[in-house]
Amino acid sequence: MLDRVIIENNHIHFHLGAVPSENYRGIWSQVCKNIKIQNVNEVTNQSGLVSNITNSLIGIRMDMSYGSCIEENTLENLGYGMSFSGNSLVYSLFQNQFINYNEGIRLVVADIGAKQGYEFPVNSGTGNFLNNTWTSTANDLNRIEGDLMYSTGIDWYTNTSNSVDDEYPSSVLNPLIKAFELTSPTSNSQCPDFEEIDVPPITARIRNDLFGGIVNDTARYEETYYNQFRYLARQAVYQTLKEFPELLEMDDEADDDFQEFYQSLNSSNINKIDSVETLFSENKLDEAAALLSNFEDTNDIESNYKYVYLAYLNYIANGDSVLSPSDSSILLEIANLNSLTDGKAVFVARNMLNLEIEDELSSSLRMQQIKNSSKKEEPSKLKVFPNPASVSVHVEISNGVIPERTDFYDLAGRVCFTHFGPGDINVSKLQAGFYLLKAEANGMSYFGNLILKRL
Repeated sequence: MLDRVIIENNHIHFHLGAVPSENYRGIWSQVCKNIKIQNVNEVTNQSGLVSNITNSLIGIRMDMSYGSCIEENTLENLGYGMSFSGNSLVYSLFQNQFINYNEGIRLVVADIGAKQGYEFPVNSGTGNFLNNTWTSTANDLNRIEGDLMYSTGIDWYTNTSNSVDDEYPSSVLNPLIKAFELTSPTSNSQCPDFEEIDVPPITARIRNDLFGGIVNDTARYEETYYNQFRYLARQAVYQTLKEFPELLEMDDEADDDFQEFYQSLNSSNINKIDSVETLFSENKLDEAAALLSNFEDTNDIESNYKYVYLAYLNYIANGDSVLSPSDSSILLEIANLNSLTDGKAVFVARNMLNLEIEDELSSSLRMQQIKNSSKKEEPSKLKVFPNPASVSVHVEISNGVIPERTDFYDLAGRVCFTHFGPGDINVSKLQAGFYLLKAEANGMSYFGNLILKRL
């Protein structure tokens, strides 16, 4: 997962005279934090605007890429000028030009921030607008369309109240966007300075606007996937606060709320996941393995993280960097889930398998269930106890199914031992270490892990 990438001064030209059989993207970011796409990137279809090309041709696509600055880009003759999915908070969407499009911006169950621009003091008419412009001969009212992770919409500050003006963010009929005209506006970039040490990258006001609803648990999410969206939003804010602890103490009355939120998650699996990722980045694999061995997943998102990162440890442990059959099976299942409900681990699984899979860009979350949002198999169904163990273990499947066969894999992906049938399993002849367990029953596979210690 990349952090703080800068993409600038690119000219990307397509020549598509009809809707293509495959999808094209000018710039595509997946799970990249604090990315800057800026300074005259130009993405255009030089063959002109193609009717109904929509998702087949996107200028800038942002999938779960948190904390971006997208500034001074020109997007012309595209299906979607930009698209955002999942937790893709934008700090600064500034001075971009959308020229001829099916839709200017497509939101796919997205969180790009509760506010674009700001007004300060409140109700004063004074503030900052971001001066994006939309001009299209075909679909000028389709400036911002789609679905949000939350139901309250986006406060979008502008310098006009006329929906026909180029600077107005959307049609007056679009419930996603709540446009507010500033009578005394400025127009400046809101991109944080991530490089200045020990200085908060954003002001207290912007912090409260962007994260306050999540921290105070007042944000309202789409009902069908309420728990998943709430979890992913809290995870994203926690990771931001952990990366920039200066945001916890800004001499503001909301500091106590942010500190309480942060402390409440310090002992949670959200922190453990972030810690594992940090240990991976520092190549402290033994510590990461130890942390994962005591990781008790409480939902599907955490289960996906756990099994993807266990597979990653196995992959690194193999000198020839070969995935074991069991790990490949788990990763393939997770790779085919939808990242919008199953988390960033979906992207990691795809990367490990070298798969390019696009999540469904549904026209409406309420009209179409998110594609592949449920597993065929549940890795978390397998229970192994005691764990750690030294002499024997008991393996069971929580839904009452009796295991027919249980294979024990070491970190190199080798099957070290196979037990047939239910009951206690004697492991006294196995070497101490970490094992991945795969149990089979009624044509299904269930996965767990075991730490074996010697007395």
